[in-house]
Amino acid sequence: MKDSKIESKPILKYWLNTLSFGGLVFLFVCYYYFFQGDNFSLEMINKATASTAIILMGLSFALSGLGYYWDFLDRKVPYRKYLGLVGYFFVLWHGLNSLYFYFLANTGLEKFVLHKDWLVLNFTINNRIPFVLGALSLIIFTLMALISNNYSTKKIGGVRWRKLLRVGYIALLFALVHFTVKNFEIWINWFNEGANTLPQMSSLIAVYIVIILLLRLVMQISLSRKPKPEKLITNKSEIASRITRGSSMTPTLRQGRQSTKGRGKTGR
Repeated sequence: MKDSKIESKPILKYWLNTLSFGGLVFLFVCYYYFFQGDNFSLEMINKATASTAIILMGLSFALSGLGYYWDFLDRKVPYRKYLGLVGYFFVLWHGLNSLYFYFLANTGLEKFVLHKDWLVLNFTINNRIPFVLGALSLIIFTLMALISNNYSTKKIGGVRWRKLLRVGYIALLFALVHFTVKNFEIWINWFNEGANTLPQMSSLIAVYIVIILLLRLVMQISLSRKPKPEKLITNKSEIASRITRGSSMTPTLRQGRQSTKGRGKTGR
C-alpha cells in the first residue's frame, strides 16, 4: 500500500506541473495573437491550440536530445510522456475544431475553406495538401498517445516501442509543411514590409520545429558514431587460447569495465 502511494505522488506531480505549464503556454500564445491584432474568436483559439500543441509536443521530443547533451536536464526527461499527452489534448482540440469549421460550420471564414489555394514561392498549392498532412499528423499523434502506457511498452517491447514513438518526428515534419503552406505568403509580406512588428507565431513555430528536427538529427549522428563497448571475454577456452598465444587479457578486460562504467546515454 505504501509503495503504491509513493509511486502515485510523482505521477500526480508530473501531471499537475505539466497541466499548469500547458495552460500558461496556451495563455501566452493567445496573448501573442491578441497583441498582434487578432480579435478573440474561435478562429484565434483554433490557431492557439495548434501552436500550443506543437510547443508542448515539440518539447517532449526535444527533451531526449537536451538530456543527452546537458546532464542537468536529465531530471526533466520523465516529463516527455506528460508533455506529449497534454500536447496531444491540444492537437486533438485543434483537429476537431478544424473539422467542424471545414465541414459543418457556415462561418464564411476564408481560411477555413477547404478548396482554397495557397501561394508558396510562386507555386499554387491546393488547401487539400496541408489539410491531409495535418490529418496524418493528428493520426500519428493519436497512435502515439494510445501506446504511451506501461501495458503497451510491455506488450510491444521496449526497443520496438521506442522506434514507434520516433514516428512522431514524421508527424512534426507534416505539421511543419502544414504551417508553412498556410502562412508562407504572410511571412514573406512581413519580411518585405521591413519586419517592423513581432514575427508571426506560425513562423516562430516553424523555426521551432526545424530546431527540434535538427537536434534529433545531430543526436542520431552522435549515437551512430559512438564506439560500441567491447564484449568481455568470459569463455574459458578462449582465455586459455589467448594465454597460450601470449596475448594479454588485461587491456580487453579493462576496456570492458570502462565501457560498462562510462556507457553513454541513449535517447528515445
